Amino acid sequence: SDPRLDRMSKLLSTSDLVIDAVLGTGTSRPIDKSSTLASILFVVVESAAPVVAIDLPTGLNSDSGEFDIAGLPADETLMLGYAKLGAAIAPDSASLGDISVLDIRVPLELDSQITAELITEQLALDLLPLRPPDGHKGTFGSTLILAGSKQYLGAVTMAIEAAVRSGNGLTFVATPDSAFRSIVGAVPEAMYTSLPTDSDGELLASTAASTALDLANRTTVVVAGPGIGTSPATAEFLKTFLSQVDEANPLVLDADALNILSGTHEWWTRIPNPAILTPHSGELGRLLSTSSEQIQSNRMDAVMEAAKKFDKVVILKGAATLIAAPDGRVNVSPWTNPGLAQGGSGDVLAGLLGGLLAQSPDELFEMASLAVFAHGYAADQARDEYGETGMRPTDVIQKLGHFYRDFAQ
Repeated sequence: SDPRLDRMSKLLSTSDLVIDAVLGTGTSRPIDKSSTLASILFVVVESAAPVVAIDLPTGLNSDSGEFDIAGLPADETLMLGYAKLGAAIAPDSASLGDISVLDIRVPLELDSQITAELITEQLALDLLPLRPPDGHKGTFGSTLILAGSKQYLGAVTMAIEAAVRSGNGLTFVATPDSAFRSIVGAVPEAMYTSLPTDSDGELLASTAASTALDLANRTTVVVAGPGIGTSPATAEFLKTFLSQVDEANPLVLDADALNILSGTHEWWTRIPNPAILTPHSGELGRLLSTSSEQIQSNRMDAVMEAAKKFDKVVILKGAATLIAAPDGRVNVSPWTNPGLAQGGSGDVLAGLLGGLLAQSPDELFEMASLAVFAHGYAADQARDEYGETGMRPTDVIQKLGHFYRDFAQ
């Protein structure tokens, strides 16, 4: 054995703390398992002494978040100046321990080239739409939700409930008649319209599109997709609607709307509207003609590629959700909550986003970032009360009120 490592082991046995200031953000390649550094890190791990990492634990890639198997996990990480991207998108945050960001007085001009930013409480506060004391329902915009089907009644209702919790002025709903008869009035604040269907409950595409377009002409923002299905009739309805809706109407395209578009050749060239796409990794994989596994292997590159290619704001949902703009900006959610990994969570986000965007229709990237933060905050509140296993998407809707109580008052 190496006598230097033996001496180090003895020192560690009487040490109360280890400060890891070896690599920080400098990790750019795997640690050589036969190197002296790897041996030193192993001795520290074996000692079980508490570790405080400066900036990032040695072995954590500051860009990708991947943690080297030969790295040194920390009990606490003190990040210098700014939160680090790799920590936010790390597949497993356990290697970071408790995280603090220390203000080291970085001159403002030095951060002008930073394009990726962690969404902080202060940023979320700054993004909140203004609510003038003399405002009325017209001041705060209106949201049209095109969603639901006879198979997916819950999706549309959750999207509606989240929208009316967003602070928008009016929420309109257009849903197939086969769903309308079951859910009309479920959310009393919303206004429901039935989209005509045939005897099998399938949309009559042309007539239904005409009805939806009339509603869209009277609303600020359109949310399309939650629980709407992907039948041929629904696909024809959606494509007809998107080809004729006013180009100035901001769109939120979610769930089945994305699945329908992924089968349409160069769909993005036919939708000039400002729009926000809200895929999970599987949906983004289909949009980019690749696999979910490929998206997950480098989520940052994937979301930036999609935003630039489609010229839309893209929200890549998941732990540490990413929000990308076509101009290269990326915001990163600070939330990682396994309790959101269940059906309905995305419907809540889509409705909330549509409601926020109605209030600031020219700020797509900003409202996408705010919606992700508020959704994550409410989910954390739900987890605190019910636990991440017992919480439900409907609990998150109820806790959205806590976000506004804590941030907007």
